[in-house]
Amino acid sequence: MDNTNESVNNGASSISTKEKWQMFKNFMHNDLGISKEDIREWIDEAIKEQARLIVEQTFKKTDIQEVIERAIYNSSWSGRREVFVEDVRNRAAKLLADRLTISTKDK
Repeated sequence: MDNTNESVNNGASSISTKEKWQMFKNFMHNDLGISKEDIREWIDEAIKEQARLIVEQTFKKTDIQEVIERAIYNSSWSGRREVFVEDVRNRAAKLLADRLTISTKDK
């Protein structure tokens, strides 16, 4: 049996979370060559892809024609095309903004 592995395993429990995190960060940077910028870029790419999928799935589930017809028949817009168009734009923009509110922060 290799005593080196045994001492590392026994000593692992005495390493603090902060020290483990520092060891992990050093391993990623020194051994794997992964930088903070790489990770941020990957996160940004993943967020963009998820946002694209959410929008795509939302529009697949929503019958736009039905939404428009319902809005026209159940409103007081009749005869006021400009008001109707502006209101539809504002509502569509708000719906998209509500679904796509995603932020990344540097700590």
